[in-house]
Amino acid sequence: YKGNKLELRGDADASEKVYSFIQTLEQTGLFTEVTEDIKTDASRPGRRTTFSLTCRLPGTGDGES
Repeated sequence: YKGNKLELRGDADASEKVYSFIQTLEQTGLFTEVTEDIKTDASRPGRRTTFSLTCRLPGTGDGES
């Protein structure tokens, strides 16, 4: 948590799981915006997908109420 943003980082064994997680976060209604940086590394065993998400929180000093 930093200011009005929640930053999440991790990895998964399939990119579909990451996209499903993002969709679930967006559907919660807790965040005004969810942005992502997703990379699949074919050189790692199991083609691991790493991700970094930034979730903007409403009404936390960013001009929104």
